[in-house]
Amino acid sequence: MNLSGLPRHDDMEDVVLKPAEEAFPYDTPYNLDGFTFTVVQTSGHSIGGVSFVFPEEELVLTGDALFRNSVGRTDLPTSNFDDLMTGIKNNLFTLPGHYKVYSGHGYSTSIAQERNFNPFFN
Repeated sequence: MNLSGLPRHDDMEDVVLKPAEEAFPYDTPYNLDGFTFTVVQTSGHSIGGVSFVFPEEELVLTGDALFRNSVGRTDLPTSNFDDLMTGIKNNLFTLPGHYKVYSGHGYSTSIAQERNFNPFFN
């Protein structure tokens, strides 16, 4: 239901995707072309949202879950604010504070910066 039901996209047909063909089991180490990572659940911005944790590089790619001083919007058809907050607290804020955070938009930050100063959590 990506982009579906949003008034600013009334000029477009609803975009409905097929179900995923593959699913990443959570907290399982993967190695892709020399990069080791795990997948953690951070749904809430949209159903099935995940973040990718790269322990060797000490960074996490959060997509639209966690931003510098903000979080992903939760007014989309499959959004859920409580799920988003739970995923961030349980699966991102438990990472070491020095881990860099790279989101889908905006500036990079760190886990410690967001744990301590993000207004959604303080």
